[in-house]
Amino acid sequence: MKYLFCNGCSFVYGENAGYLLDKDSSWNPKLRFTKILADKLGLEEINLAANGESNHYTVRTTYDWIEANKDKVKDTIFILGATEPLRLELFQAFKNKYQAVSMRWVAGAIQYLNKSSDSNDISRTYEEELYHTQRIFGADVTLDLGVGWFKTLLKYFYTDEEEKNVAERLFKFINSHINYRGGKLVMFNSIYDSIKDKSDFNFYNFPEEPQQRNFWKGYNSHMQDIHGNWKTNCHHPSHISHEWFANELYNFILNEKLISSK
Repeated sequence: MKYLFCNGCSFVYGENAGYLLDKDSSWNPKLRFTKILADKLGLEEINLAANGESNHYTVRTTYDWIEANKDKVKDTIFILGATEPLRLELFQAFKNKYQAVSMRWVAGAIQYLNKSSDSNDISRTYEEELYHTQRIFGADVTLDLGVGWFKTLLKYFYTDEEEKNVAERLFKFINSHINYRGGKLVMFNSIYDSIKDKSDFNFYNFPEEPQQRNFWKGYNSHMQDIHGNWKTNCHHPSHISHEWFANELYNFILNEKLISSK
């Protein structure tokens, strides 16, 4: 093996991992678990993860990398973190690019426009709501019009349950494709228990804790309550959590015989 390919949302990207060490320069790629793990395994780190991205993004960009690097796949261990199914991506024809869309943000925008008193996002300003709406639909779209489209999307084209099913199908597809090309895949749930049927995967399960949340964000909150310093100011894993997780995955990879021990 030569490469460690990693993909997912902000938890895999390493957002704010260095916050407890340096609040003014909190993003340090050397502190994220993917770099630590790559160094422990003696592999080159390749990290395509991005903040706020979806399972659609993770599978799409992983597939594209595989197709562009077919000669490398057999020498690659893939680490993919499944994020919450509320996140989608839309293709923007007017920009010829994909755009992340969170149904959590969509619901917040609708609540904001309706001036709902129970909205978790009521503190967001009109300018913030308009910025996110135009980021998705274009600069000539008003907040009222954008929210109208959001309402249509939620009513006719989206359910949480179906997005969970879509996530499982996407990851089963990419698992088969990686196996076909001769690579090895390790899966885990990052901020939501997205993958229920784990039988087809080399799947890392987090240690049991009282609420039995088999995803990193949940386990991280549990450890924060016990030890402190496992979370940053924006609730992402700290460098302590990243180092712990790198060691966990290192042992998992060796135990599953996905790479020869040195």
